[in-house]
Amino acid sequence: MAQLGQYSDDVETLPDVTGLTSDSRQVKENYLFAALQGTQQDGHDYIESAVEKGAKVILADGAKKMPEAVQQKYNDQGLIYLKSTNPRADFAKLAARFYPDQPDNIMAVTGTNGKSSVVHFIAELLRLKGKKSASLGTIGLKGDDFHIETGLTTLDSVRLHELLSIAKKDKGVDYLALEASSHGLDQYRLDGVKISVAGFTNLSWDHLDYHGTMDAYFEAKARLFLDLLHNDGVAIINADDEWGQKLAQKARSKNITIKTFGRHGDDLMLHDIQPEGSGTKITISLGKSATKTTLLLPLIGAFQAYNALCAFLMSGLGEVDLPLLEQLSSVEGRMQWVAKTTQGMDVYVDYAHTPDALENILKAARPHTKNRLFVLFGCGGDRDKAKRPLMGKAAQSFSDIVILTDDNPRGEDPSTIRSQAKEGSPDAYEIGDRRAAIFYGLEQGQDGDVFIIAGKGHERGQDIKGTKHPFHDPSVVLDYLAQNKDNNNKNERDAAS
Repeated sequence: MAQLGQYSDDVETLPDVTGLTSDSRQVKENYLFAALQGTQQDGHDYIESAVEKGAKVILADGAKKMPEAVQQKYNDQGLIYLKSTNPRADFAKLAARFYPDQPDNIMAVTGTNGKSSVVHFIAELLRLKGKKSASLGTIGLKGDDFHIETGLTTLDSVRLHELLSIAKKDKGVDYLALEASSHGLDQYRLDGVKISVAGFTNLSWDHLDYHGTMDAYFEAKARLFLDLLHNDGVAIINADDEWGQKLAQKARSKNITIKTFGRHGDDLMLHDIQPEGSGTKITISLGKSATKTTLLLPLIGAFQAYNALCAFLMSGLGEVDLPLLEQLSSVEGRMQWVAKTTQGMDVYVDYAHTPDALENILKAARPHTKNRLFVLFGCGGDRDKAKRPLMGKAAQSFSDIVILTDDNPRGEDPSTIRSQAKEGSPDAYEIGDRRAAIFYGLEQGQDGDVFIIAGKGHERGQDIKGTKHPFHDPSVVLDYLAQNKDNNNKNERDAAS
């Protein structure tokens, strides 16, 4: 019975298989089946089923006994049974060997907020420099001339390595910017990815239903730098974030090359930041004593400025390239301007679904708001309940009008979720139906108002009781405007008659 140690190179001796999976339902002839322990199910219980479907190799927890029904087939039919002290890590490394092609330069970013924007900015900056680049994360694998949607921030190991292979072999991508979620890092899904640059944006309250504590959440993020970053790789860290400072200390103890950004940044220093028009004016320098450069970012909010600085350092660009920052565009569903209503209200959609992110986008929108600032938000079901009143508090504290609605209630009672969020936002207008809630906000709009629709961003579905219903916030806004235009035209015709 073959033995695998944690991060063992013995997996290089893996015999030929036609595919890999940790889902017994997807097993085919000559597949490798990884029996992984999940939060609700144990893959070890499905080993027999996988063998019956033709699995050639089983990767299992070495601490667990081989199922008796499989023992005979192991003895008689040449079944290969790999025992591992860390099946998830070894499964990821096996996936990397099954799909050995990866872009030559992989830049991975982690943090509570900003990952999608940073990878988008990296790909965009490098594309402006004439490099073949792409991003991989929440919105899928996206290049200049292709887009493969995935629906997840960090994919399972097999799909992740398959997409890395597609990016390199089929699309010719040389530079890939990758989102690294805390779940994916904690579950070893990114092991086997050859990461040359690792970036850290920030850390705030999120996913504590999974990690339990902020310290555990931080340690999951830190794996990107301490375990996965290549030996001669570079760590890019937000020096203005307290967790970033803690991460920098850990990285220095491992002799990792570090570059920092922000007001306290050593390598890309932010001297000044001011809202201006529909953008943000920043004064920066590549080093504390270097020449200062003032630029106008076509992005709203200090948080987007930080994301842009992180992306610039991660891209490895120099002083001559700083003006490229003025050509950046916002990523879909991240402070995305959707429309201006006939009443003069500007409407934005953002993915913010944490207290900190909600506060940041509202603070960012305030200087661009001439009249009232509206915010619509909800909280996800089957997720951290403790952050719900905190999101409500952020909404009420930093906006003028709050509309509380449903996000993705999933398996929970939506009214219960709303009641918990309303503890922090008692003055909110509560409208459970998200479409009706968006319409209500748009109907109240006046000249100079700004309406932030938060929580779902780019998503094109709403998860209710296990069913994903088609739903896209920007499309709902445009539906309202189209209906309103038709009604206005009808009223004009009626008046003329």
